[in-house]
Formats: sequence, C-alpha cells, structure tokens
Amino acid sequence: MLYDIGRVDASGRVANVDIVEALRWRPGDKLEMILSQLAIVIRVSPDGLFSVPRRPRIIIPAKARRRCAIRPGDQVLLAAAPEYGIVIVYPLSVVDEMITSYHCAHSAESWREHG
Repeated sequence: MLYDIGRVDASGRVANVDIVEALRWRPGDKLEMILSQLAIVIRVSPDGLFSVPRRPRIIIPAKARRRCAIRPGDQVLLAAAPEYGIVIVYPLSVVDEMITSYHCAHSAESWREHG
C-alpha cells in the first residue's frame, strides 16, 4: 500500500505523481468510481465514465465529493494498492473517526487489563 495526503482543488483533482505512476495509470485510461459509505474507490475499467488526465492527478468526481462532503481545499487520505490498480480516497473526517474509535476501544481494553 502507498499512502499520501493531498489537497483537493476546485475541480476535484488531487495532484500526486507517485501514486498515479505506481498505479501505472496512463492518460486516457478509463476509470470507474465505487462509492462506499466512508470512502471512494477509483479503479481502471473499460466501462469507466471518466479518464485519467494528461497530468498525474487523482480525479474525484463531483457526485463523490458531494456525497463525502469534500470541498475545495480539503485534504484527503489516498490509499493506493498498485497490485490491484485501485486508489481509495478517504476524507480526513473519516480518518479522524476511525482513529478515535480505534483508540477509544483499545484504551478501554487497556484500562480493564491494567486497572
């Protein structure tokens, strides 16, 4: 897995040369988006509705940005799995919730063990 945090521009693009190159995405490759409750999965698909741009960027379509409450200037976590050709985009608010839940669960467990 490759991870990076990037800022979303007004058009929904996140500049990231390293991740795009690791995914081996090429300009013009068709991409599809899969929306989950907490994240956006983007992968190459011959039936994709949008394409990899000329410059190495991750594109987050408007529909996905609206659903995940991602606004221009927001930062997102990019989690790429090059061997599967996918990138998962997490809004930082979701990352905050995951980290908080994890530490709350483990803190309570720790208190029981050591309390």
